[in-house]
Amino acid sequence: MNYNYIFYSISLIIGVALIIYSIKQLLRFKKMIKTDAIVLGKHSFMGRDNYVTRVEFNVNGVVRECDLNFYSVLFKKGKKIKIYYNPDKYWEIDCMAGNIFTLILGILFFVGSLCLFFVM
Repeated sequence: MNYNYIFYSISLIIGVALIIYSIKQLLRFKKMIKTDAIVLGKHSFMGRDNYVTRVEFNVNGVVRECDLNFYSVLFKKGKKIKIYYNPDKYWEIDCMAGNIFTLILGILFFVGSLCLFFVM
């Protein structure tokens, strides 16, 4: 029995799942408001070794501080970035960079598994 087809099928399923998840997340940005934020630095999440990016942004003249759901070394302290926030729940903020990375990863899994599947 050739186990390569099993691994290619699993890779294909992972790729499709990542693509669907990232497209769903990107469509969620249509309901959110785009604004500028200033990176305050990395923030320890619940006192553990997990870090998130702390940002500051302005909502209707009120300065807010929140954490993004990820940490990136590309976000240096004092850098301006574009974020999206939910106007009803301002603490629900997100940045498009992480979702685009997930989409690219899903496409690589999907195309790679298809190429290997048809070559073998």
